[in-house]
Amino acid sequence: MRAWREATGYCREKLAALAEQAGITASASTIHRYLQREGLVRPTPRHRRPRFQNGKAMRPSNGPGLGYLQMDIKHIVARTLRAVLHLLRVRGYRTSLPATK
Repeated sequence: MRAWREATGYCREKLAALAEQAGITASASTIHRYLQREGLVRPTPRHRRPRFQNGKAMRPSNGPGLGYLQMDIKHIVARTLRAVLHLLRVRGYRTSLPATK
């Protein structure tokens, strides 16, 4: 297992498939425990949120008061604009904006 891991860098599932093809019966969890004992498994960080997300922006203390709600409206605005442009095209008005699908 150690030689396979060092040669290929495969994960435990792929190593289990290689072992099965070679006639060795071992589950992926058994291979993982072996790799951990040998120090071949990198420690994984345990984050509660994605690294790119700023956690300070989502705190209640950053709002102006109770009942404050922040919404992302770019999709609503885009949908409304498309609807207005469609109505203008249907009624025959000329606009300087590009046509949308």
